Amino acid sequence: LIGNEFSSTGYGVKEQKGEDVIDVVNHPYEHLLANPNDEMTGAFLLKYTAWWMQLRGKAFWYLAPTKGNSDEIAEIWPLPADKVEVVKGKTTFIDHYTYKLRRGTKINLNPDYVVYFRFPNPYDLWDGLAPLDAALSPLEIDQAEAKWQRDTYVNGRGIPASVLMLSEKMGDRDFAVAAQRIREDFEQGRKLAIA
Repeated sequence: LIGNEFSSTGYGVKEQKGEDVIDVVNHPYEHLLANPNDEMTGAFLLKYTAWWMQLRGKAFWYLAPTKGNSDEIAEIWPLPADKVEVVKGKTTFIDHYTYKLRRGTKINLNPDYVVYFRFPNPYDLWDGLAPLDAALSPLEIDQAEAKWQRDTYVNGRGIPASVLMLSEKMGDRDFAVAAQRIREDFEQGRKLAIA
């Protein structure tokens, strides 16, 4: 539904002249968005982008330059977000992108030809945070807390079944019998605290 809604929005190119914003009719970029490549429509490109944004919190487009003219974009190809890795730069924010092919080969992509969409991620500036991941975090915390509560209180690990006080005046024979009884209780799963 989100992909359909996203792809049904209109798009175009506008130019700002002073305080006015004017539509630029028949701009080459508008035509490129409508027909990004020979295999898909602009609507599919936008749906595909929205799907990855929802699933991974990020989406990528590869802007294929015209052969012989690297300043002109000939096609737009969406890239599967699970196959693209963002490589941080030492002097730039992003050095390059690595695209992983199915057979394990990696191709480095120039960031000048990659459009990177992402939802904000408070944990990592270079990555997106999918809405599903954001919603899952509190559930994981709740589940971990519930497991801890169960293991601590229901299974008797937190509250001992009994507390034993062994007398300092106890003889060796009585001590051995008490130690054996305690050992059996532990082996049978009855938890004890001993002082």
